[in-house]
Amino acid sequence: MVNQDNPTPPDLTVNFTSRSGLVNAVRAIPIRWRILSIAALNTAVVLALAAMIWTGSKGLDSAWDEVRQVRDSDKILAVMESETSRLQNLIHRYINQPSPELFAEILLLREAVLGTLTTRAATDPMLSGSVKDLEHVIEKFLDGFGEVRAIQATIAKTYEEQVLTPAREMAGLYAIIDGATGRRDALIVPSLGKSREAFTSMLVAANAYYLSLASSSAEEAKRSTDTIEKTIPVMLDLAENDLQRLALQRLGQRASSLREGLSELSEHFATRTTLLQTVIDANQAATIAAIDGLSVKMRQREQAAQTRFDHTLRSISTRVGTVSLIFIFVIIVAGVVIALSIRLPLQQIMTAMRAITSGNLDRRVLGTGAKDEVGAMARAVEVFRENAIAKQRPRRSCAPPRSGPKARCSSSTPHSRT
Repeated sequence: MVNQDNPTPPDLTVNFTSRSGLVNAVRAIPIRWRILSIAALNTAVVLALAAMIWTGSKGLDSAWDEVRQVRDSDKILAVMESETSRLQNLIHRYINQPSPELFAEILLLREAVLGTLTTRAATDPMLSGSVKDLEHVIEKFLDGFGEVRAIQATIAKTYEEQVLTPAREMAGLYAIIDGATGRRDALIVPSLGKSREAFTSMLVAANAYYLSLASSSAEEAKRSTDTIEKTIPVMLDLAENDLQRLALQRLGQRASSLREGLSELSEHFATRTTLLQTVIDANQAATIAAIDGLSVKMRQREQAAQTRFDHTLRSISTRVGTVSLIFIFVIIVAGVVIALSIRLPLQQIMTAMRAITSGNLDRRVLGTGAKDEVGAMARAVEVFRENAIAKQRPRRSCAPPRSGPKARCSSSTPHSRT
C-alpha cells in the first residue's frame, strides 16, 4: 500500500521527464564528467571572450596608432607653418632694418625649417610621400632670401657709391665755390644759394627714400637734382674766376652721377619689391597652401582613422555581448539539463525507497537501465525491493483466511514421502 504521508509525484510527470530524450542522452555521461563539462564550458567562455577581446584590441591598437600618427603629422605641419611665417616676418624686418643679429636669427630659423623638413617630415609615415613637393616649395622660399639679400647688398652699394659719395663731393664743391666768391653781393650768390637749398632738400629726400621707400621722397629727390642741374649753367655764366667755373663743372658732373644713382637705386628697389612679392611672399603663400593641403588630408585621415576606431570598438562590444549572451544561454541550458539528469533520477529513487519503506513493493524502480552512478543506485534499490518481495512470499502463503476454520500453513518447498 502507498504511504499517504509521503505522496509521490504523478507517474505521468515522472515517466515523461525520465523518458525525456535529452536527459536520457545526458545520463549516458558519468556524473563527474557532467560536472567537469560545466567547468570546461565556463573555461571555454572565458577563453573565447579573451580571444575576441585580444583580437579586437589589436584592431583598436592599429586604429589608435593611425590616429596618433596623423596627429603627430599635423603637429609637424603646424610647426613648419609657424616657422615659415616667422621666417617671412624676419626677412621683411631684415630688408627694412638690416643687422647682423637679425641675419643670424634668419639663418638659424632657416636651418630649423630645413631640419624639420628633412628629419621629422621625411621620416613621418604620413608625410613621407608628400615631402618632395613640400621640400621644393620651401627651398624656393628659402632660396628667395638669398636673391633678396643679394639685391639688398646691391642697393646698399648703389646708395653708398652713387648717392652718398657724389653728395659728399658736391658738398665739398659747394664749399669751394662759396670760398671762391669774394664778395657777398656777387651776382652768383642768389643762384648758388638756390642750388645749395636744392642740394640739401635732395639729400634729405634721398635718405628718406632709402629708409622708407616713400615714392614722394623719390620724386622730391629727383626734382631737387633737376633744380641743381638747371642752376649750374646760370652760375657758370655768373662765375667770376676759373676756380668757380672748374668747381661748377665738376658739380654738374656729380649732379648727373647722383641723378643716375637715384634712378638706379629706384630700379633696384623695384626689383627688390618684385622679389619680395614673387619669391618671398608668393613662395611663402605657396608653402602655406601646401601645408594647408596636407593638413586637410591629415584631418581626413584622422577622421577616417577615428571612424575606424569607433567602428572597431562598437564591433567588439557587439560581438562580445552577442557571444556572451549565447554562452550564457548555453550554460543555463546545459546546467538545467545536467541538474535534471541528476535531480529527477534521484527523485525517482527517493520515491521508490519511500514506497518500499511504506510496504508498497509493487512499484518498480525507474532508471535501472541508466549507465551512470544514479542508475547503479536505482539497480541496487531494485534488488532491495526484490529481496523484500521474496521475504514476504512465505508469510503470504501462511496467512489465515478472512473467515472459517484455521488453515494449515503449507510449505512452499515440496516434502518428500516417507
